Amino acid sequence: ASQIPTDVVAFEAEALKKAGVDFAPVPPRYRTTYFSHVFSGGYSAGYYGYLWAEKLDADTVNWFKEHGGLTRKNGDHFRKT
Repeated sequence: ASQIPTDVVAFEAEALKKAGVDFAPVPPRYRTTYFSHVFSGGYSAGYYGYLWAEKLDADTVNWFKEHGGLTRKNGDHFRKT
């Protein structure tokens, strides 16, 4: 079972290292604690919806790339399905 990290700085450093983006001259723009507002006051569901929309958008872009780009056939398929 995973544990909830108590040392945010260490957690972030490890996460950046695992992702291969731990480059000291370019630190992260946002820190984990910057998102605490997301999980209080009912905003979390809206934020989740926003993230899900980004995922769907990325999947759509990838689908078009994998199937030959912006063609009439792909556009018709996208519109239909």
